[in-house]
Amino acid sequence: MTAHDLPEQKWFFALRSSNEVGDWSAVSNVVSTTLDATGPEPVDDLAVAGRAEHSIVLTWTAPQDAGQVSDVVSYDIRLSTEPITIDTWPSATAVVDAPTPGEPGMEQSLVVGELDAGATYYFALTSADELSNASPLSNVASAMTPAEPTVFRLTNSARPFGAGWPKWSPDGSHLVLVADWAEMGHEQVYLLSADGSEVEQVTDLPGRSAGPAFAPDGERVAFYYRASTDDPYGVWIKELTSNTEPMELVQLIGAPFHEVAWSPDGERIAYTDKLAGSRQIFLVDPATGSSTWLAGGSGSEASSPAWSPDGSKIAYVGFDSNGYHIWTMNADGTESVQLTTSGDNSNPCWSPDGMHIVYSAYDTVGQLWTIPATGGAPVQVTTSNEFAFAPAWSPDGNWIAYTVTRNDIKDVWIRSYE
Repeated sequence: MTAHDLPEQKWFFALRSSNEVGDWSAVSNVVSTTLDATGPEPVDDLAVAGRAEHSIVLTWTAPQDAGQVSDVVSYDIRLSTEPITIDTWPSATAVVDAPTPGEPGMEQSLVVGELDAGATYYFALTSADELSNASPLSNVASAMTPAEPTVFRLTNSARPFGAGWPKWSPDGSHLVLVADWAEMGHEQVYLLSADGSEVEQVTDLPGRSAGPAFAPDGERVAFYYRASTDDPYGVWIKELTSNTEPMELVQLIGAPFHEVAWSPDGERIAYTDKLAGSRQIFLVDPATGSSTWLAGGSGSEASSPAWSPDGSKIAYVGFDSNGYHIWTMNADGTESVQLTTSGDNSNPCWSPDGMHIVYSAYDTVGQLWTIPATGGAPVQVTTSNEFAFAPAWSPDGNWIAYTVTRNDIKDVWIRSYE
């Protein structure tokens, strides 16, 4: 028997039989089939969300089946160095590791790697349902990967520890960093011209300094310091325009972690203190030394604060069972949002436009990555086998300064960023 003119949907079939006197049998087993010759709806919002020298991040919204009968089960994503059309689609290169389609309306992303630097790429996709019905071709997204970056080594330390944890001056002309060039094991604060040609020692203290940062006016630096291993750390301030000695602003109860961070309006300094075994973020008023708790504690950790350019948010490192991750929160400590989900991550720093965050990611070797400040797919920035960490974005957004460990010696490098 053949059933004709059935609409596209799922159908169930069963039968009964009767004898010559009209007695009917019980209902048979039930079989089903789906009639569906319509593919999924086309994706119309494929877009490039990020790019690096050798990778591009794609985003799109998961489609639904046009007939709303079958599930969308696969993607065919392709790239080409020539514009993609219906005619050129068959010759485009298939992208491996395409994700499984999500629920209709879900935002999805994919990092396409192993691309050439300085090249233009075109991307398009189709999807298919469980009956292998294919969608029409999506819109075409395109982008040029940045050219290979310009990389400079700014310091050349002779022995461990070396130099590291650079931060840019507000005008981008200098970097502030710590180095033990004067005496091994006694890190001091230094100013370094952005091209590495001039260096000036800012502090001459008997102990150890760490994590410096410029004030927004460019006339002061804040940093961690302790005089000896028997003394507590504190947050200290040094005037750059006078010969006055550094002054302690607030004394820490425990140990610091990475850098201090001066708010864009200059009215608060964020820092990390370790209390009861937990790293926590505090804010201190540089005018009064009054300190208030902001985040961390009670079974959670928060450290490495970094202010957004407009001062409305703070990026920081939070800890959970999966490791250390980059989070953001409002400047008052509310509404925390987790950005990274894998590996151990640290040292967040905002781009000048507030759209991205660069950070250190630690696996077998530390590398620099960026991620959209509102969340999304991360993009790898550095790819060397050397340990790279503590990045700082220049005020014009064109450079990233960072620390590299080579043969146990740390030094400051900068690289161009497009």
